Amino acid sequence: MTKRKGGPSLGVTENYNKLLCDTLTLIYARALVGAHRECYQTLVQADPDNSGSVFVGGAGAQTIELTAGDSITIPADPSLIFVRGNGNTVNWLAVG
Repeated sequence: MTKRKGGPSLGVTENYNKLLCDTLTLIYARALVGAHRECYQTLVQADPDNSGSVFVGGAGAQTIELTAGDSITIPADPSLIFVRGNGNTVNWLAVG
């Protein structure tokens, strides 16, 4: 996968060589992964079959609410993204 860096007029590209994904059932607040994975963008989706909300944020607070099927793309490594959801599920995908 290639991403154009610096806008279309610069013509500089950055190659991604990593694609990671997982599904997590949430019991308590936790990071998507335990260690840095050198990823640059992470998509987090509240599973479409959830009966409640999941919350996304940093280690100190997870304040962005996602209902079933909602998603958010965050320009950060998945190790920096924390989620909580009282038994609900999140799906995530990261590129690096």
